[in-house]
Amino acid sequence: MKSIHQILKPARKGVRVTAAALLLAMAATAAQAQVGWYVPRYITGDVGGGLQSIQFTPRDGKHKVGAGFHLNAGAVFMIDAHWGVATGVGVASYASKAKFNDMMESSFAIDSSINMLNHDTATWVNPQYEFRTYFRNFTEKQKLLQIEVPIAAYFQYPIDGRMDVVGRAGFKVGIPVSSKYKLMKGTYETRAFFETGVEYDSLPQHGFYTTEVNKEKGKCKLNPVNLSLMLEGGVTYKFTKSLRAYAGINFSYCLTNIHKETIEPILTTERKYNGTLRSNRIDRASLISVGASAGVIWDFWLAHYKTKPKF
Repeated sequence: MKSIHQILKPARKGVRVTAAALLLAMAATAAQAQVGWYVPRYITGDVGGGLQSIQFTPRDGKHKVGAGFHLNAGAVFMIDAHWGVATGVGVASYASKAKFNDMMESSFAIDSSINMLNHDTATWVNPQYEFRTYFRNFTEKQKLLQIEVPIAAYFQYPIDGRMDVVGRAGFKVGIPVSSKYKLMKGTYETRAFFETGVEYDSLPQHGFYTTEVNKEKGKCKLNPVNLSLMLEGGVTYKFTKSLRAYAGINFSYCLTNIHKETIEPILTTERKYNGTLRSNRIDRASLISVGASAGVIWDFWLAHYKTKPKF
């Protein structure tokens, strides 16, 4: 009769073979990992500009696009040889211009400084009147500066040993940090139209007069956050194993309304000028950008190694 050791001997042999096969598989996997461990991690920076405009359609007026700049710093985490995820932070400026000529704006008010006889009740009352503002040859500029945080898919494809085609597509979150207007030229005239059909236009003691614009400035009120679609494409040129120059074009369009809902006129009955972006003269405002950029892409992970491993 065979002993227990003789019976288990083939089993022990099988275990040793299996263990050896597993060790070989692990070694092969480790060797493969040693070859394919490298995935690029980029730090990017670019500066550029172009048409970067605050877009709106003023009632009884005209809109002109403006120009601006952008400055960005970011990071790219590649998933494989061609695809990655990009994020970062940037600063961008936007501008626009509004023009009004022979525009009239009105609202109702009560003048406590005037007493008129109400013939129906035979009493003296403070009359209600229509407060009218006439704008002539009126020009207002608007400027916006905001912080932008992109979240986008990143793509790269080699053309030759030194040049790559690259691109980004995704969204960016905008946070306005400064929004201002400036009156450049023009006049506005305030008048009072009463129910009797009388219109007063030269009563400066009651606030009805003609004013010449004198470079007046003020702040706009915008929604605190906006969201834009962004697209970008360009080429890179390799100077060293880890440093490349970048040049490209970009496009972005704001999907949300940056204009706060308001019922304020441009000029209130208290003679406070609000500005176009803060008034009920527009219903919606957005941002659009079409421009060019130049910058650098630094593979900070590869910079520590002599040769670039294969993917």
